[in-house]
Amino acid sequence: MSKTTIWILTSVLFVAAFFIAFQIYDTVRKPIEKKRNIELTEQAIIQRLEIIRKLEQAYYAKHGCYADSWEKLLKFALEDSLYNISKHEEDLGNDSVIVTYDTLSVVAVHDSLLKGMSTEEIAQLPLRPSIKDVTGYTLEEETETAQAAKPDTFFLYVGQTENFGNTICLIYVADPNPENPDRKAGKKPVLAFGSQTELTTKGTWEF
Repeated sequence: MSKTTIWILTSVLFVAAFFIAFQIYDTVRKPIEKKRNIELTEQAIIQRLEIIRKLEQAYYAKHGCYADSWEKLLKFALEDSLYNISKHEEDLGNDSVIVTYDTLSVVAVHDSLLKGMSTEEIAQLPLRPSIKDVTGYTLEEETETAQAAKPDTFFLYVGQTENFGNTICLIYVADPNPENPDRKAGKKPVLAFGSQTELTTKGTWEF
């Protein structure tokens, strides 16, 4: 066998070995990359849900129930104010107490709860971040048409129930389009806080 033939065969084998090695690497890399991008996206979703929860809790404290639309919540975030109140109790004896409240200051919700966020960022709060928004990554199994058909906003539910004769408000905010396969299949709960049946604002990521 001539040197030229040996060189050609060696080159072909080297290229084939490189191609096979790349295919193996790519097969291993893709699931890792997908998992990492989904985790980063879920972190962004949780951060946004935590801000929404904080706003809804402040809205509840001031108005006695939760904002039942994104328009109301955003108006509260951009235009409303919170009161810093001091409570004083004076014991008069005989189980009598005088309670007085003093308003120490008035602070805009924007400045109190959303420091550092621009008006544009606040306006984006109801929109769930997609994996493409956060990482630039597109899931291979989803077409552009399927991506475009997905709802943009978080699911928002505000309702009421009776508890020992008292009417209480309920809130539930959830990611309607989990991109995590385990959440799609119901193996893990969707990212959400609150409940449609119970008095809680706990997040599913906190369990």
